[in-house]
Amino acid sequence: MTNNEISGTVHGHVLQAGVVHGGVHIGGPGPEVTVEKLRRTGALLDRPIDDCDPVRDLRVHRPVQAADLPLFPPYVARTVDADLDRAVAGGGFVVVEGNSAAGKTRTAWEAGRTDVLLLATLRSETRRMIGGDDRYHQMARSAQYLLATARTIRLARDLDQDERRAARRRQADSRIAAALADRTGAGLAEHLAAAPEVLVHRRAGRDGEHEVGAALVSAAVDCHRVGYSSPVARGVLALFPVYLEPRLRHRLRRPNLDEAFEWATTPVHGASSCLQPEADDRFSAFDYLVDQTQAAPRSRTRRGGCCSTATKRIPGRFRSR
Repeated sequence: MTNNEISGTVHGHVLQAGVVHGGVHIGGPGPEVTVEKLRRTGALLDRPIDDCDPVRDLRVHRPVQAADLPLFPPYVARTVDADLDRAVAGGGFVVVEGNSAAGKTRTAWEAGRTDVLLLATLRSETRRMIGGDDRYHQMARSAQYLLATARTIRLARDLDQDERRAARRRQADSRIAAALADRTGAGLAEHLAAAPEVLVHRRAGRDGEHEVGAALVSAAVDCHRVGYSSPVARGVLALFPVYLEPRLRHRLRRPNLDEAFEWATTPVHGASSCLQPEADDRFSAFDYLVDQTQAAPRSRTRRGGCCSTATKRIPGRFRSR
């Protein structure tokens, strides 16, 4: 299993069960990456899924926490489960595609407890990017070749009638009951991950609650949007001032970055945070924020500071222009 993304191939979780022999090529033509190296760096987890931590290893979004309730609410059956089970039983490469916080990884986790050769998740925004954006031509070609070998299962963001009935049978868990009562338009998995609240938290930071923390988040989001899918080093994000208004840039000569990172990494309702801490003092933007930013009208990346530094680390053939 690879952590969240394979740059140049599939953006999403990749769960692998069984044994891999020989070399593995990541991102199209280039030096061979051995299985042992992937294991050593933690990029490949080929132990049984039941031995993996769903949040740390599989990147299931941490749900809202509530007193006297387990970490995860009970699984709400999805209509695609039967198709997914059949695809998994048939072996080969299976992709669960859907919007960020649609419930892809939880659904894949439940299905992956049986024998499966390769199971991945893919955000719909990434599918669109590799499907027709000339800026990603080389990356798209290798990704499309890989995806052509996969059986793709599409997971909708919103529950259908059968899924809502299944959710009502699980509403003894107050988090599911609250999601069903929600009238904001958020999907079940979005609500459980506190995704809309994280978006509000980011906006509040921009509006004065913590401008520096919000600027760090914007920097991480834009690094991802220009094609740098790996966790971003703290030192790179420290080039955040381009995301501050000029009046703040001149006033904040020595901002408290420890405090800013604490604000950005604090889970909202015990669930997701704007920035996800990673190993080696690196951080990833919450993928829901990346998708929401990408979908916003007149959304543009700031071509300076963090983005320029991150872009230099992306192979030229995969770089957004």
